[in-house]
Amino acid sequence: METVQDLLAPEKENIPIVDDPKMRDVLIPGASVVEIRDHKSFSELLKSGEANRAVANTKLNAESSRSHAILVINVRRLVSEAQEKSSPSDQGFLVPTIRRSKLVIVDLAGSERIDKSGVGGSSLDEAKSINLSLTALGKCINAIAEGNSHVPIRDSKLTRLLRDSFGGTARTSLVITIGPSPLHRGETSSTIMFGQRAMKVENMVRLKEEFDYKSLCRRLEREIDKLLVENERHTKAMIGAEDLQRTYEEMAANQNVKHQKELKELSSRLHAVNVDREKLQLQLRDSQIEVQLEKEKLGEEINRRLELEAENKDLNDKVLQLQNEVNEMQRELEQMRSGYQCKADKSHPVQKMTQNSNGQNRSKSTIVKLFEQVGLQNLLALLKSPDEDVQLQALRVIANLAADEAHQVKIMEGGGLSLLLDILRKPKNDSVCGIVAGAIANLAMRELNQVRLVEEGVIELLVIIAHKAQDPQTLRMVAGALANLCGNGEIQEKLRSEGGIKVLLKMGESQYLDVQAQVARALANIAKCESKRALQEYDARSLLIEEEALPWIVEKAKDCAEVVHRHIEMALVHLAQNECNAEVLVNSGAFTELVRISHECMKEDVRSLAYRVVCASPVLQAEFLRFSSTSPGE
Repeated sequence: METVQDLLAPEKENIPIVDDPKMRDVLIPGASVVEIRDHKSFSELLKSGEANRAVANTKLNAESSRSHAILVINVRRLVSEAQEKSSPSDQGFLVPTIRRSKLVIVDLAGSERIDKSGVGGSSLDEAKSINLSLTALGKCINAIAEGNSHVPIRDSKLTRLLRDSFGGTARTSLVITIGPSPLHRGETSSTIMFGQRAMKVENMVRLKEEFDYKSLCRRLEREIDKLLVENERHTKAMIGAEDLQRTYEEMAANQNVKHQKELKELSSRLHAVNVDREKLQLQLRDSQIEVQLEKEKLGEEINRRLELEAENKDLNDKVLQLQNEVNEMQRELEQMRSGYQCKADKSHPVQKMTQNSNGQNRSKSTIVKLFEQVGLQNLLALLKSPDEDVQLQALRVIANLAADEAHQVKIMEGGGLSLLLDILRKPKNDSVCGIVAGAIANLAMRELNQVRLVEEGVIELLVIIAHKAQDPQTLRMVAGALANLCGNGEIQEKLRSEGGIKVLLKMGESQYLDVQAQVARALANIAKCESKRALQEYDARSLLIEEEALPWIVEKAKDCAEVVHRHIEMALVHLAQNECNAEVLVNSGAFTELVRISHECMKEDVRSLAYRVVCASPVLQAEFLRFSSTSPGE
């Protein structure tokens, strides 16, 4: 239909044809261009294009092509330098040349007689267009064969695309097909006549090569260099004799100058040797002085180290002496506590508290006294002592000092945290682990220290110690340190990811009430932080529910000691403040404990908060109404 369509991209229709006057060629800029790598990809492209051709069923052919098909293959080859140099006209020049060739394979649709093919509608228009384009091709061939000056190439897009194939610069082969049937004798005769006329056309094959200005520039540069070399050679040949004479005279003059220079150089070298010898003597004298000074410094360093060792020994003795005093006071406190536990009654609680407080103040004053006498840096230095007893006593003092906020700042700034963590990474026994964990627990009471503790990997170390420790004191200290960290909502997710909550539940299975109390306090701190976020539209379930801590909380809420029970009650009440936890609390049996807390808790503020939470939650309120209706007596 006189429109150019891309068979590799059928959506591209009515593509324009452009003439390239520079290359004397016809271009189709809108058509697909595919680079061919091997025979397989080429065959696949042929199949793809053939599948997109327009065909129709006629009386003469079941799959009659309704268009002409053209396959254009562009070939570009870089001519090797050896081939270029073999050309007589280019002797001495190595010019890279690109040769271009284009293979055009055309499948012309056959001309049709309408009365024989019986086509109609759009197929009739296609048949007319086919016959017109074939007629235009025949006119062009006739004009070239007869030698006419005008060839009507622009009468059809087919003739424009194939203009190099007839009367151009191409080597052309034409295949015509005829049939043996006498019914189509007219078509056979006209086809043979078309082929005879086409054989009269003579094409002039022309080699198409191209090179850019860079290759021409390189050729000219080589020619210029060659001429310059030739000119220089001729110039040298002409002035060669004069140069020889002048050279001889210069050599004689230079010889005298050379001898004089050598004499001067020998004199200067002798002078330089004398100067160097004097410098070496001075350097030797300076070196002897420096060696003497180094000996004096070494002696002073040895004396200073001996003094430091003596001072260190005195400090160790002081630490041991003061620690013995601390131990003695602790024993007195234990005796006082045991005596009061046996003898005291309800009428003397004030006297017991006063005496306990006095004992604690005496112990604290002893530690402060030790701190003032020894100094923080000396105490921290004792943490590295190879003597285990000295190191243990220093750890106890540091752990007690860490309970005071002012001392916490000094310990953190003085590098005490790094030393404690180094000891915790390679502990010698459970006692050391317990004391270090106690010091970390005291440091974790200050919110400013908690983030740094987490960054230094304290959670991971505490988890490892908790899995290995058997001593109840060590477990209590580890649980206390984790409980203090649980009070910071910003690091709870970090605590969960590093196994902190899991190890707390493991320690909660311990038979020791002090350990259970610290675990319960940790869970209550987590629930408290989450309840604060719940007031800020936090709509996620609790980490305690995700980590399956709720069954342990419900179990302890039903039957546990008072020291554990008060933390469990707070944890349940804070969990209930988040509406996302309500349904899980009902299903787990925690709701019954919430109702009990709202009626029977000894602390009025906890009891009141539990009552408000049950009334405020739609899920808990509905469960309360259902519970009341099923158990009216309760």
